[in-house]
Amino acid sequence: MNRKMGRSYLIKNGSILSIETGELIRKDILIERGLILAVEEELWPEPGTEVINAKDMLITPGWLDAHAHVYQGSGTIGVATDSMAEGGVTFVADAGTAGACNFEDLRERFMGRSLIRVKAYLNIAKWGISTSHGELQNLDNIDFTACEEMCGRYPDEIVGLKARIDPRVCSDGEVTLKSLRELGDRCKKPVVVHASRSGLPMAEILSYLKANDIFAHSYANQLPGLLSTDGTVKQEVQDARNRGVIFDLSHGSSNFSFEVARKAIEQDFVVDMISTDLHRGSNARVIDMASTMTKMLHLGLSLPEVIKRVTLFPARILAVGECAGPLVPGSPADLTVFRLTDGRFLMSDSDGSSEWVSRKIESVYTFLGDRMFFHNSIPN
Repeated sequence: MNRKMGRSYLIKNGSILSIETGELIRKDILIERGLILAVEEELWPEPGTEVINAKDMLITPGWLDAHAHVYQGSGTIGVATDSMAEGGVTFVADAGTAGACNFEDLRERFMGRSLIRVKAYLNIAKWGISTSHGELQNLDNIDFTACEEMCGRYPDEIVGLKARIDPRVCSDGEVTLKSLRELGDRCKKPVVVHASRSGLPMAEILSYLKANDIFAHSYANQLPGLLSTDGTVKQEVQDARNRGVIFDLSHGSSNFSFEVARKAIEQDFVVDMISTDLHRGSNARVIDMASTMTKMLHLGLSLPEVIKRVTLFPARILAVGECAGPLVPGSPADLTVFRLTDGRFLMSDSDGSSEWVSRKIESVYTFLGDRMFFHNSIPN
């Protein structure tokens, strides 16, 4: 992995992009012992300080991936967080890969040892997304007591509850939604629903979601679908947003369509969070956070709008106040250095459709504490 550890870094000649205003400010940033020591127009290195030339690069708080899978337990689908760090991500929310029976294994072996910050949604299927236990094909896998106990034991590490009502892994979507709603209320946690391929009407699915609950895979070209047959955003979807339901991108291997996204964005229906849904088998189409962000830039979002959806908005939604903080002296070092590259680049969606994009977001360096990660296209 491309990683360095040191006591002192000086990032020179870069431009800080304000996530609040979108303003660009040329500044040097000095990092020592995991903290931002100084932010000035001109700083000079002391002996032993590693200098990073960020000319023509932009700097933001570290990116948050609000929906990915990092638990690599038996029969699960997680990927390593190391490559996420190289790709600009400093925080990831595991999207319910583990349930009550294996959450502590996720916590001890992956959350606790990850080089980036990890919190998790707890799957209401007690073994989570596991090929070995059938997920919710057998609804006896919903253990109310065990789920409540785990949320009580780890209230800060579990950010919410998750269920997939996809008929490939769930025998009864309606019963599952009722259980998810009840558990969310009991545990006082937001819930996230993966509804792709469900035959339930969108209105029924959304009726179980309250303010701050999350509908995943919003731009999927799958049932129940964000769009009506005439291409307009469904009224029940608009109503859900108006009452505070969160809509997440969660790209994945089969849940992002250029066509759906473009039609929704043209109607000002932009997802609240941009996330990858990286998991084993998804990488060929998702690649990383930067490529997912690039697709949204291509579809018409401004760069500040894109950045907000991987920093400020997910930090607020997930209630992780330690993330997406201002880059000011005294703050923890948690930032991403990236560049916008002009050219002609082919990008694909989950349906196999490809489009040429003219600007590409490329992560270059990631700083978290006293660690610096760099993309493998950057020399040591």
